[in-house]
Amino acid sequence: MDLILGVFQKLDIDQTVYAQFIIFFFLFIILKAVFFNKLQFVLELRESKTTKLEENANKKFSEADNLSSKYKTEINKVYLGAQEKFNCKKLDIKRVEKEAISKKEKELHELGEQKKKEFTTEIELRSIEIFKESTSLASSLVNKIIK
Repeated sequence: MDLILGVFQKLDIDQTVYAQFIIFFFLFIILKAVFFNKLQFVLELRESKTTKLEENANKKFSEADNLSSKYKTEINKVYLGAQEKFNCKKLDIKRVEKEAISKKEKELHELGEQKKKEFTTEIELRSIEIFKESTSLASSLVNKIIK
């Protein structure tokens, strides 16, 4: 205790320290009631609003990300479905066109065969006519030579 009193005397602390402490204590209580409690309330309110807004923003961002991924998967499904339908239609059109082409080829082949037969019969008829004519010409030539 003598040590503490020795320190207080060297710092020139006297009996007024108690009065100063009591004044400081009452001033602190009054300022706390008037100013510090209000300041603490405002700071806590500001922090809670900021934290809530940040949490709400994070929730909204996560909801937006979820919706974005959901819509992307739906778009991919629809795209793949459209591609599949497109490919099916394309194959159907190719098949129909191939059938039409083969039908037309068959018709043209039959027409070609028919024209070929007509042409060969016409050639045969002409060759028979020419042969008859050549026979008559040969006999008339022989007649003229003999005469």
